[in-house]
Amino acid sequence: MEAFRPWRGGYLSKAQETERRLLARMACDVVEMLGHSMADLAERESSNAAEADPLAAYEAELSGVAGGRRPIDDAMFRLLPDMSEDPRQAEALREMTSASLSAAKAEHLFILWRSVNGATDDVWVGNEDMPGWISAINSIRLVLASRLDIQGEEDGREIYEVAQDITGANGKGNQREVQTPDELLRVLYTMVTWWQESLLLAARNKTPHR
Repeated sequence: MEAFRPWRGGYLSKAQETERRLLARMACDVVEMLGHSMADLAERESSNAAEADPLAAYEAELSGVAGGRRPIDDAMFRLLPDMSEDPRQAEALREMTSASLSAAKAEHLFILWRSVNGATDDVWVGNEDMPGWISAINSIRLVLASRLDIQGEEDGREIYEVAQDITGANGKGNQREVQTPDELLRVLYTMVTWWQESLLLAARNKTPHR
């Protein structure tokens, strides 16, 4: 996976097929959490049979991430937090806005899903899609943070250090295979956080004429 860089009309990155497929799977899972279906947002090509697919094991670990070890209410609270400290007012506001907010987040996740489902490793985010793409990857980060029980910066640093040890990004050159679903989630959380930050940095550094 490469950092995003400014490009005429948008931002360009590259991601390997494995990375793009995992991101697409996560986007689909979060859309389903929100009560929608990616199939309702776009027609999807049929995938290969799981037994013949070398990525099926990883995708099986991610399948149903919405119903993982931690209660779904925790992840949903992070995706759709209360808008008032008063319980009654918060409940009333949630009833009025949850449907529209869920629909908007699902649309944003479709933008991300579409960007990682190209025929090549290129990942393109147009200027007009950038806010929605950022929102979508943040939704994925929130769900992963819930699954990993990340409560603050210290937890985030620990996740980052473990992911670096797994991927060999710690400078020791000891990359190894992901061994457990928990390790996979740690690597994915670190990966999507870094990718989101690279797009934000590219947006800040973009010259006005692009």
